[in-house]
Amino acid sequence: MAEKIHRLVRTRTNNPNPYAQANKDATKRAFALLPRLRERGRAAIDPLEPAVRTAIAGNIIDYGVAKAFELKATLERVLEQPFAIDGMAVLREALAEVDSVLYLADNAGEHESP
Repeated sequence: MAEKIHRLVRTRTNNPNPYAQANKDATKRAFALLPRLRERGRAAIDPLEPAVRTAIAGNIIDYGVAKAFELKATLERVLEQPFAIDGMAVLREALAEVDSVLYLADNAGEHESP
């Protein structure tokens, strides 16, 4: 459904990437938070959990879904609130059985490094 909506928006606006500027601005704000997030990971007893929480926040922050959001507030909420479904133990077990992980980022093409 999202693809149909986005195709319609691109067609009606005659713009192949109507979210380009919003994505660029959001990426710039996110990169500004990166040093703090890295420090949080280094300071954590278990750095996996803040990494997972940051990935969750990245999936919540999506202009295609929400018209507006507060980046810092969303990130803080995700970093602090308890998981609705805590799959960390299962994830740790799975990671213990492998030598490497392939992480696919569904929105990786939406930004450029500032």
